[in-house]
Amino acid sequence: MAIIDPQEAVFGRLSGDATLTALIGTHDARSAIFSDYAPYGFEIATDPIIILSAPSENVSDDTFTEEFRQVALDVRMYHRPDGSSYALERAAEQARATLKSWTLGAITGGTLKDVTVTGPVAAPTEDPELEGRLLQVRLFIQET
Repeated sequence: MAIIDPQEAVFGRLSGDATLTALIGTHDARSAIFSDYAPYGFEIATDPIIILSAPSENVSDDTFTEEFRQVALDVRMYHRPDGSSYALERAAEQARATLKSWTLGAITGGTLKDVTVTGPVAAPTEDPELEGRLLQVRLFIQET
């Protein structure tokens, strides 16, 4: 059985959308999409960044003949507003659209059977100078 990496799958989907990557910041000449946290010393600017959480839920949903998994993870987006939240809102809505339009089919370790996305809603932040948005993503995967 192949290993399913939901963060990698969501990263690939988001980083493959040219419209979204044009709306977010960059780091080391790549789109500012990170797993779990931004790199040490990275300064969040007015261009939004994306942080993919580790799965908050990873549940086996097997039948007698097939193995399924339901995985939930968060897509958090942050920026330092410069008088407007428009850049963050636009990027969050584009990320939502990108995930909701994900073509069902093969991903590493399985077959994507369904995707649901809720949000964007306000994302938690301890820095009062930052603003955030949160998408909650649920993947239903048939394991191979």
